[in-house]
Amino acid sequence: MVSTGIGLDSRFAAYNVVSDGETSILHLAQTLVALYPEKHLQVTHKPVPEGYIPSGERHLRISTEKLKMLGWQQHYSIREGFRRTIESYQA
Repeated sequence: MVSTGIGLDSRFAAYNVVSDGETSILHLAQTLVALYPEKHLQVTHKPVPEGYIPSGERHLRISTEKLKMLGWQQHYSIREGFRRTIESYQA
């Protein structure tokens, strides 16, 4: 068992592994498109479907505090993380 220092038993704790900076879904999609220009991908916007109930949250920042207390730090950019993940599936 690892002590998180914030009163949580690490066997049952959830950790958010995210980028330290703020980003948008649009930015994530554009990053993926830019990684593989040879695939001729593009980001498209579709109208919101009828009956869709939007979230009241316009911005959501997920904390990495618990992971940092364990010594975690971000080593890769979002772009590099995407690239490495996709390449691992292609191997």
